[in-house]
Amino acid sequence: MRYFDDMLRILRLDDGLWSELARDRRVLRYAVINVLALGLVYGASALGASQSLLAARGLAPGTTTLNPVLVVMVGGSVAFLMHGGLALFTWVFCRGIGGAPVFLPLYLSMGAAAVALWPAAPAVALLQSGNRQAPLIVYLVIALVYGLAVQYPAVRRASGLSHLRMAAAGIFTLFYIGCFLYLWL
Repeated sequence: MRYFDDMLRILRLDDGLWSELARDRRVLRYAVINVLALGLVYGASALGASQSLLAARGLAPGTTTLNPVLVVMVGGSVAFLMHGGLALFTWVFCRGIGGAPVFLPLYLSMGAAAVALWPAAPAVALLQSGNRQAPLIVYLVIALVYGLAVQYPAVRRASGLSHLRMAAAGIFTLFYIGCFLYLWL
């Protein structure tokens, strides 16, 4: 039950937990579990959204070759890929502003804090399937803001930055990723 207690502490933004997790070497297990679960939630949500999208387009179930297990497993690999990219961007800006030079603690801490992003995964899958309803977008924004708030103490402790420097690194990271997404989309 230690996992659930630690996840509740992460979700409550307990800043002191991160040194305990690093000392006891639980952060690696938590990162793998939480990023994998995030990917599976996303994959299962994408599967449901794609099936409803196909039904809305008039395609009957069984007329397409949609492998449900493959869709869910791709969600897991997408989660690890996105987590790695976000951790790398965050590490670059934290390192550039004077943070710790080692990448792995930040990567693992962000992975453990990914538990806060689980509620956002179904909304992202629905948004990608073409659902643009205002309540969904509001929910997604709230879920992402909370997820970023949970990431903040994890990244700050792993990088060793002060609150001011961490806020600056976070703003630079979000601005860069926002510009990158704007150009990509």
